[in-house]
Amino acid sequence: MTHPEFRRKLEAIGFGFFIPAFFVTTGGPRQTAIAGLLQATSLPFIVAATAIGLELGVIDAATSAALIAAGLLSVVIFPATGLALLRVTGPAVARLAHDDELPSPPDAHDEAPDARGADARARRSAGV
Repeated sequence: MTHPEFRRKLEAIGFGFFIPAFFVTTGGPRQTAIAGLLQATSLPFIVAATAIGLELGVIDAATSAALIAAGLLSVVIFPATGLALLRVTGPAVARLAHDDELPSPPDAHDEAPDARGADARARRSAGV
């Protein structure tokens, strides 16, 4: 620890990279990959960056067009891939989401007994 800022820099690396990476890898890599694919479209950034690059003379028109075309492909391909993966894991994800839901309040008809004392749910399950 010769550098006076060593501890602060080490904490910044830990909290900024290692801890988020730990939570991502332990929190369901498939769902994380799907979320990443669904959020990976950044066409406005690419268009703005290429416009600035053209204006500064850093890139030419062909490179700008190629970057924008690649961005357009990512706008189409990444969400489609994410949705396809979501369909494959849909039942498992739906079960996880269903387990987190609060129970719905009982229906008014389910609580009211009929004249014979059986509740409405029992009659429905018996097919009456």
